[in-house]
Amino acid sequence: MLLNDQSEFKAVFKLPQTRFLLLGVGVGYLCLMAWLRPRPVVVLSGGAIALTAAVIWVRQARHFVPQKSENLLEREVFMEQLELVALDRQVLDAERADWNVAYGWAESAHAAAAQLVQREPLLLPELIETLHTVIDLATHVVVAMQLVRQVQTLPYQELAQQRLQISRDRLHYTCTQLQQLCDQLALDDLDRRSQNTDSTLPTSLQILITDNKNALESGGTSS
Repeated sequence: MLLNDQSEFKAVFKLPQTRFLLLGVGVGYLCLMAWLRPRPVVVLSGGAIALTAAVIWVRQARHFVPQKSENLLEREVFMEQLELVALDRQVLDAERADWNVAYGWAESAHAAAAQLVQREPLLLPELIETLHTVIDLATHVVVAMQLVRQVQTLPYQELAQQRLQISRDRLHYTCTQLQQLCDQLALDDLDRRSQNTDSTLPTSLQILITDNKNALESGGTSS
């Protein structure tokens, strides 16, 4: 198989190099026909050469096709992952309002992380890891909503509601913390210019990541 899927195949033919190759092969084939005249042997051999050139190029072209990014700091990548959470877990219309709230918090968390990395590029690893926990927390919210829908008895309904609220609170807290870190970084920039002080952001992010992971492992705990 020359390429992994149809989309990659289409991407190859969108490359400028592919267009130049096809143009060159076409011109060369026509020149060959004009020079040796379109006899069967010339048509077949010329076609074989052109086809071989095309196959060789397609095999090599995968190296020029941009690979799908997995960087959650890219808005398109993050939003796609967030949409998949609702799609994979089949959020119902009755749950859409609750999901939209969680969705908004996750989106705001990403916006804050994007601002942070623009101001402080060295925070890239911590911010990507934080956004992974945001996606996981959003997933926990959807799972908790499903649990509320499924349980029948009152004690377990109350427990399910509690888990849903804990997951929502953790996601909201993460969003708030990232926004506060943005404000902190803005103030730290002023302080560093005047007093040359060090930022505590990496430590704050690591604490947030650790707390989120602990909440995820335990099924959700409040801050």
